[in-house]
Amino acid sequence: MRREFGAPHYVMIVGLGERAQRLAEKVVQSRDTGVRLIGFLSDDEDRPASLQVGGEFPVYSLSELDSLLKRHVIDEILFAVDSDQLTALEEIFLFCDEEGVRTRVLVDFFPHVNSELYLDRLGSTPLLTFSAAPHDEVRLIAKRVIDILLSGFGLILMAPAIGLVALAVRLTSPGPVIFRQVRCGLNGRRFVFYKFRSMCQNAEEMKPALAHLNARDNVVFKIPNDPRLTPIGKLLRKFSIDEWPQMWNVLRGDMSVVGPRPAVPEEVEQYKRWQRRRLRMRPGLTCLWAVAGRDALDFETWMRLDMEYIDTWSLALDWRIILRTIPRVLTGKGAH
Repeated sequence: MRREFGAPHYVMIVGLGERAQRLAEKVVQSRDTGVRLIGFLSDDEDRPASLQVGGEFPVYSLSELDSLLKRHVIDEILFAVDSDQLTALEEIFLFCDEEGVRTRVLVDFFPHVNSELYLDRLGSTPLLTFSAAPHDEVRLIAKRVIDILLSGFGLILMAPAIGLVALAVRLTSPGPVIFRQVRCGLNGRRFVFYKFRSMCQNAEEMKPALAHLNARDNVVFKIPNDPRLTPIGKLLRKFSIDEWPQMWNVLRGDMSVVGPRPAVPEEVEQYKRWQRRRLRMRPGLTCLWAVAGRDALDFETWMRLDMEYIDTWSLALDWRIILRTIPRVLTGKGAH
């Protein structure tokens, strides 16, 4: 729009270092969109007369800014200085504020790899925010509304089937119908996780004796053809029927329809630092790893797929995962 219909947009850069020159290169490369670099500003006494950055641009003293604004059109000023220099430039910021000149600060001196950086406010107090997980409140609210609708309708529509499964679990093995376990939710919050019981009543007590059969690493415990399964347990797991009660967790807000699977606290304690970021999104019934291979995936791949989901999350991605999950559940593909 600016290239086709707008007037040229004139900017100046405060700073002469490598970061300032990199920023200048990007401004010069934006020339086709109407952005024009006028020159640089610095309070260095030994500053050069000009800098070569895709062309020759003059270097002015910061004390000349007042006269420059009177002689030239300057739409905005970009500050590309080290963090310890910002305090010394307070008067310049106030001067620009009084003049109505837009100012921007290059803040790449803050170390971050996964975070998205944006400005937020607490009342009237501005906050520079770094978020390594989705933060768009409108889209997150929409995700929550979808969770409530899908889980609510699911519980109502599947009520007869849920009743039949509950009866089958009760008749085929002793013990409670529902298996309850503490899991880690959003940002590590603990909640009670519900499943149809697919194992014998003392499955947890048998775990140490079966440790040598674990097909995964030490973080996750998975046994092919687990001897602790009840007569209908394998069927419940193959078609994810044992997960149906988790729709109540979704309705309560402990979980989402789509998100990283909730882990037990003992598992989380063994996470590497980069893996702990998966706790920064509400856990779900299904996720990328569930449609990529379910139980066939190794733990490291599972974690990386969760990170990929967090980094690329969108409502459209959630719907794609839901649609891809349905045929996998109906066929039991990838479940052990």
